[in-house]
Amino acid sequence: MCVYCRVYTDYAELEKDYESGVLHPSDLKPALAAALNAILQPVRDHFDGNAEAKDLLKKVKSYKTTR
Repeated sequence: MCVYCRVYTDYAELEKDYESGVLHPSDLKPALAAALNAILQPVRDHFDGNAEAKDLLKKVKSYKTTR
């Protein structure tokens, strides 16, 4: 484990450290991306492994956006 790593369990604490400069954007951004990817991976796996979900995703992606 990293000696300088910190785990945040409270958003207010993360925000405080970010605003004060204790937590640098170049540290926050990759850590946040990794955490979001970990959260989203089961959803990706579902759409890859389930034929019905895969067909639905293909159908949704075929829709055109209009404004």
